[in-house]
Order: sequence, then structure tokens, then C-alpha cells
Amino acid sequence: ALTVFTGVLVILIGFSRIYLGAHFPTDVLAGFSLGLCLVSLFALFDEKYHPFRQK
Repeated sequence: ALTVFTGVLVILIGFSRIYLGAHFPTDVLAGFSLGLCLVSLFALFDEKYHPFRQK
């Protein structure tokens, strides 16, 4: 539930930045893309190198 809430909040904040005229749609799309790339990179890193994780 927390993941869904956070995802919806991020999308709403992005759309509000466009609506208020603070950013261009391409700026918001670039931010979403960069965020998705970083999350994917860290997830891959965590999957490959997790020496401190308890099993």
C-alpha cells in the first residue's frame, strides 16, 4: 500500500508542476525517466551485491 501511495504521489506532483507552469512536460518526463533508471540500477545492484543481507 505504501508503494502504491508513493507512486501516485510522485505522479501527481509531476502533473502539478506542469499544471502550475513551473516545468515543461519534457522536464517532468526526463525526471521520471531518470528516477526510473536510478531505481532500476539500484535494484540490479542490490540483487547482485548483497553481502550484508541476512537470509
